[in-house]
Amino acid sequence: PFNVSRNISKTSFINEVVVNNGNSYKIYNRDGSLKKDSDFMGTGSYICVNNEKDFKNYTIIVKGDGNGDGVVDISDVINAANASVALFENPNVLNSYEFSAYDVVNDNNVNINDVIKMANASVDINYSLD
Repeated sequence: PFNVSRNISKTSFINEVVVNNGNSYKIYNRDGSLKKDSDFMGTGSYICVNNEKDFKNYTIIVKGDGNGDGVVDISDVINAANASVALFENPNVLNSYEFSAYDVVNDNNVNINDVIKMANASVDINYSLD
């Protein structure tokens, strides 16, 4: 996975990431559609790098953004809270990218500590999820 800051557009992402050695790349939404320049980079988006011999996909993870819209908002907080309870019964309720996005305290769990931190980030753009 490729960790990316929240609220970053495709254009800003391209300016921050250097794809060198003549490689070409395309950036896709999690549904496989080509990302527009103004779209936010969200969890599950991916960059496909092609070096003319083969290609490699790198999945984007935005901490706190499990739904893939590139922002941490109340829907992510609710989803993480629901997932934290559901994980007790079904450890596969989240895919690996959603799990990584919602595990904002980096303790290999999704629980109330993550939910609280995400709730703070959802109301304060300057609140750090690092």
